[in-house]
Amino acid sequence: MHIDFVFPQNNEEELIGIASSFGYAAVCFCYEYNASNNNLMREKIRALKSKSNVTNLKVYSAVLCDEKTISKAKDFDFIIFKANKDLRINLEKFWRKIDFVYGAESVSSKDSMHNRNSGLNQILCKMLDECGIKLILSFKDIITLDNKKFAQFIGRVKQNIKLARKYKLEVKLGSFAQNIYGMRSKHDLIALLIVLGMHPKEAKNSMSL
Repeated sequence: MHIDFVFPQNNEEELIGIASSFGYAAVCFCYEYNASNNNLMREKIRALKSKSNVTNLKVYSAVLCDEKTISKAKDFDFIIFKANKDLRINLEKFWRKIDFVYGAESVSSKDSMHNRNSGLNQILCKMLDECGIKLILSFKDIITLDNKKFAQFIGRVKQNIKLARKYKLEVKLGSFAQNIYGMRSKHDLIALLIVLGMHPKEAKNSMSL
């Protein structure tokens, strides 16, 4: 079941329409944790899920958390944990709650002389795999980079994909679109993953739930 992960801006219905036209079977609406409107988001998702039979699109929900908010996040299908410099400590503490880790490539501002500080290493990859946690990449992060940071970021993504393949860590890719113009077809995203170093079969699996 091919799925896209998006971050709606009160435009969920529009995103559902585009996701369906792009051939997705499911869409996951992701929201940054916000205590003030948490209940409202849950009600909105519940209403969208009730229309699945009409739209023929499976609807999921996810919340993006950090170490300060993850304990408060409830009633979402998935929890996406935003990586930080203490990722190993946070994994040891919260691994039962986490479904995806996002943003590892952006944790460090600079690379060392001989290595890219991609946010992952052998130990973290093994931990994620053993805990059943997936790495999730954002297409939006790639296309919104300025020229100075693009090469560094792409290099880090490639390194993390290489590490993930070596240590059997499952990787997913979402458009992370905020509007219909940020979405891409599954074929476009699969092609991108192949360019970044994945085998075609792995790339297809990365677009499936």
